[in-house]
Amino acid sequence: IVDEPNLPEHAETIMAWINAIRAVEPEVTIWEDPGYTDPASVKSMLAMCDVLCPHRPYWLNAGPKFHEVYQQQRAAGRKLEFYSCTGPVRTLDPYAYHRLQAWTCWQQGAVGMHYWAFGDNGSGSDWNEYAAPATSYSPTFLAPDSVTAAKPMEAIREGVEDYEYFVLLRDRIAAIERAGKPHAHLAAAKTLLATAADRVLNAPGTGKLNWNDAKDRTLADRVRVELLDALEALAR
Repeated sequence: IVDEPNLPEHAETIMAWINAIRAVEPEVTIWEDPGYTDPASVKSMLAMCDVLCPHRPYWLNAGPKFHEVYQQQRAAGRKLEFYSCTGPVRTLDPYAYHRLQAWTCWQQGAVGMHYWAFGDNGSGSDWNEYAAPATSYSPTFLAPDSVTAAKPMEAIREGVEDYEYFVLLRDRIAAIERAGKPHAHLAAAKTLLATAADRVLNAPGTGKLNWNDAKDRTLADRVRVELLDALEALAR
């Protein structure tokens, strides 16, 4: 209803339109990407939405009180998602900015993620961004007759696959527990599932999103192998 709302009057506008929409068609999903530095000040508006999608770069630098507001909304039934909108895209670290957004989704219980924007190349050419009149955000190289995946796009794909490994391990653990049969590797798998995302996301430098920020960019790959090894162990 309002993109990236951040003022009190934005919240009032959103709530008025939600009331009008639901009076006519209550099944319409209300999605918002709030930009409030103090989301507690607009709890009433947040509670009226169906999906809340905070900006991940801001989330990484916000404190526990900020996070708690969204986790309370998620516990009350709102879906949580994340988006990122920072550029120019070629200055960003595909590992920390693109790949690990999916890891933040898993860590925080989010069920969707977004990037601005796959089609925004700054009104120029991704093959020559120096000449573009505006900032390019696209994780691909766009041309009039082609789309070529760049490192950011490949990192997004890997992040989605990482998230799926978490889902597979979670579901496998749940199936074993439903069966009620002891398994020698179950306890270790549960510990891994509970701690893997924190290990990757809390590593030194991981919250810094630029190419030139030093960090270990191999950790997610190593932990992903641990997830796959755990799945294999539980299949025996």
